[in-house]
Amino acid sequence: MDGPQIDRTTLSVLDVLLDGFERNIDVHGWLIMKAVGRSGPAVYRSLDRLEEWGWVESRWETLAPGEDRPRKRYYRIVADRVEAARSRVRAQSRPTASRLRPRFGLMTRRLAER
Repeated sequence: MDGPQIDRTTLSVLDVLLDGFERNIDVHGWLIMKAVGRSGPAVYRSLDRLEEWGWVESRWETLAPGEDRPRKRYYRIVADRVEAARSRVRAQSRPTASRLRPRFGLMTRRLAER
């Protein structure tokens, strides 16, 4: 199996990022935290690790002039790592991990309706 050792939290984050890739959307940290049911520090530690390994890219949103709120940071899996990520998720996932996809899909539909 190629790539670094991936813990359970990072595997769950990777699964959400794959879902976002399949839907052609970038996902932000709060959405990932809700989808995987983990704390911010755990999720961002995993995202930082994936970015260091070159599996994930991130970008900051651009706020409209006068918009007074924190910017969101969006994440996307790197295209040439998708197949390796899919095989890693399949190889290391437990059967209960499939519950992530419906929750994530519901959240993205709600966000798209806004």
